Order: sequence, then structure tokens, then C-alpha cells
Amino acid sequence: MCILIHHPKDACFSSEQLRDFYYKNSDGFGAIVNHGDDRGVVVYKAVGSMKEIEDLYYDKVACYEAIIHFRMKTHGDIDMENCHPYTVIDNDLWLAHNGILSYGNKENPKMSDTWHYIKDFIKPMLEQTPDALANPYIRGYIGSHIGSSNKFGLMDSKGNVFIINKHAGVTYDGIWYSNTYAWTPWKFGYGEAPKSYYAGSGHSMYPTTTTGSQTHSSGKKHHYGSSKSWQLWNDADDVEAWEAEGYVSPSTLADEKSKDSYQRYQQALEFDRKASSQSNKHRRNKKKLDNKGKGNAARQARTMTEAQKVAKAKANAGQVTSPFVSTEVLARIIRSCYNAMMTEDYHGVVRWVSENPMKCATLLYELYGDEGPNSKWSSEVISDRVATDAEWGADAIVDMWAENEELLFEMADISKPNSSKGIHSHV
Repeated sequence: MCILIHHPKDACFSSEQLRDFYYKNSDGFGAIVNHGDDRGVVVYKAVGSMKEIEDLYYDKVACYEAIIHFRMKTHGDIDMENCHPYTVIDNDLWLAHNGILSYGNKENPKMSDTWHYIKDFIKPMLEQTPDALANPYIRGYIGSHIGSSNKFGLMDSKGNVFIINKHAGVTYDGIWYSNTYAWTPWKFGYGEAPKSYYAGSGHSMYPTTTTGSQTHSSGKKHHYGSSKSWQLWNDADDVEAWEAEGYVSPSTLADEKSKDSYQRYQQALEFDRKASSQSNKHRRNKKKLDNKGKGNAARQARTMTEAQKVAKAKANAGQVTSPFVSTEVLARIIRSCYNAMMTEDYHGVVRWVSENPMKCATLLYELYGDEGPNSKWSSEVISDRVATDAEWGADAIVDMWAENEELLFEMADISKPNSSKGIHSHV
């Protein structure tokens, strides 16, 4: 998960928009900026707090044409060296990337997949043919080679901008974005909110029109009945009428619930950032794999209840692998998820989570489940988050596949494809 942006001259993001980009992609910020004056084209990078990145943006980037990148690590370390953009040709060309390249980073695991692709493909090509990027056919070839779920943004020292796979992104108010999954466009008036946003949140899914002091969904009153009490419900948004009868109007309650929900959402984001750094994720996954060892199994057995021992015995017999489902059912869930992401990339995962919240919760619990007193991965927490926020569930599924692909293939008896596609080249 990353977000790549072509930021035109005179554009300026609000502080709220910057925070939205940052909270989902907080592993580094970078920009190639064309100042249009004696400074020319300059690259700025930061790995730090929201305030540091916000100050850098307003001081050096806002109102200038730029290629902007907010990073969520998938390969390589979290450091300035892996922070986009990368130098392709010294003092002449820079590149930022959104996606995961099937090329990987086996040669140097400390460096990202983007760094490896530049070193082995882009740089040698430009050394042989310096004007290659000016040729739309070559740009199209690069786009086909990396797949449409990957996007490159490049700028040279003259300020020329090249977007690879631009057609696979979106443009709002003259600003191009590489995706809609690594930020929340509907919060800023672009597109529609997902259905999960409305579930239990007090938000209306229907357009509203205002007449005088009253607001009616789709401009119409409801028709519940003709008695005095039902008349209130016929015009549920008439705040004054409800207050005159000594009640709080449903719309007021909905607004309060919405504010409370948003506040809890922000608190959850902050908790996630503090409690689950990338290193914690790797330690958690490593612990999952280590738990298969005999030493840990012996330590666990000493603290197991009788019911847990019975469950474990069934698991060892191939009957159950989790508190919820059999081995066969779990394999079907994994294959269902895999088919969705291979068919529709990230959007397929969001749809799959929306339509199958219990399957998603079961799969996440199998990989990350922890019933500790302060765990954010208990079955209750996972099911609640998935049921109310499909995008959160999709993001967790994305991370799960990126970190545990080999294990998931083995669990579901899936033959590994020759080249990575779908979700792994989309995040």
C-alpha cells in the first residue's frame, strides 16, 4: 500500500488530506519538486512524524508541480535510502513507484523491489537509449512489463513528467492519484463512501435536499402513519418538532453517533500506529511459524486447559486448524480470497470482505489471532473491525498475503503462479 500523486502547480492539500495520506502510508514521504526558478528540480524526503512531513510539504512542495509519494513498506527497510523517490540518473532523473513488483528484492533484502527494478531494468535501458521515456511506445512497454497495478511517476531535471500506467489511476480536480485504496477519497467529496461506512454509523446512504429548516431524504417525507407520534417519524429530521415533544431527534442522535464513531476511528488509527509497527508484524508472524516447533508446543501444553488440549488433538488429527473451521473449510476460504484478488486486484478483496466478513475474520484470526487481555487481534476485535470497515479488513488481508504467501499457498494447496499478480502487485 502506497499512494503516488502528480501534484500540479498551484495545488495545495489541506492538513486533513495530508493526514489521510499519512495514516495509511506512514513509512516515508518524498517528492520531486519543480520549483520553476533557480532552484530547478529538487528531491525532498522525510521518514518521521506527521508534523515533520506536514511542515516539509507546506514549506517546499505546496503550490509547485511535483511527484509525491507516501510509502507503506512492503520490501526493504524503513529508512531514507528506501524512501521514494529514487535517483535513476544522477542529477537528471528520479522515480517514485506505487505497487509491488513481482521482480522482488532477493539480491539485497534491505533494499526495496523498486530499487532492484531501477538497477536492473530502467537504468540500463536509459543508459543505452537516453530518450527512451519520450517514446510513448516504450512507456507503454514498461507499463505492460510491470502490470497495470503498478505505477511509476518520473520527473527529469528539466521538469518533464512521465507517468507510467497513468490510465490505471484516477484524476480529481486536476490532481492524479495512483489509486483509491491507500487514502479515503470520499471524505473529500470524490466518489461514494463504501457501504460499510453506513452500517451502524448513523450516516444516510441517500441524497438529501433542504427545504426551510427541514431536511428530507431524497426530498420526500417518510410515511409511517397518521397518529401524532408517527407524524414525528414521518418527518424524522425535523429537529424542532421532536424537541417540542421533549425528544431528541433521530438526526441529532445520528450526528452525535457519527462524531463518536469518527473519534473512535481516529483513536484506532493512532493505536494501530503505536502498537503495530512493521517490526511487530514480522515478530508476530515469526512467532506464528515458531509455534509449530516442538519446544513451543511443549511450553504451550503445560498451560493448556483440557478443552484446549482436546481442540489441539483434533487439529493434529486434521479435523480442526482453528477454533472456528476445519482444515478443508479454511483451505476453501483461502482459495476464495485468492480468486477474488487475482480477478479484481485490491477492489476484489474489498468486495470479498464486504460480502464475506465472517470468512475474512476467520482467516485473519487463523494467521494473527491472539486472545490476550490487551490484544488488538482477538476474535472479537477482528470480527468487529471487519464488519464495520471493509477497507480495514482488505488492508489486513493485503498485509497477510504479502507476509505469508508461501504459507497460505501451502495451507490451501495452491500452485504458485510463475509471476506474482493481483494483490501483490497492487499494494
